[in-house]
Amino acid sequence: IARESRDREAALRYLEAVVAVAPDEARDRGLLAVARFEAGRRDAAIEALDWFLAHEPPGIDMDQISELKRRFRDAPIPPR
Repeated sequence: IARESRDREAALRYLEAVVAVAPDEARDRGLLAVARFEAGRRDAAIEALDWFLAHEPPGIDMDQISELKRRFRDAPIPPR
C-alpha cells in the first residue's frame, strides 16, 4: 500500500507539471482531476473540473464534467 501511495503521489506531481506547462490540454487536466481525487484531494479535484466549466474546451461534454464534479463532491474521500 505504501508503494501505491508513493506511485500515486509521483503520478500526481507529474500531472501537475504537465498541466503547468500546457494548461489548455483538456485530456491532461482531466487526468489531473481524477488523480487529485484518488489522492484524497477532493477540493483540488473539483477545482480542476471547474476549469472545464469556465473554459468549455471543444469536444468536451460539459454535462459529463458536471456529473463528475457532483460525484466527486458527494463521494467519500478515498484514503491516502
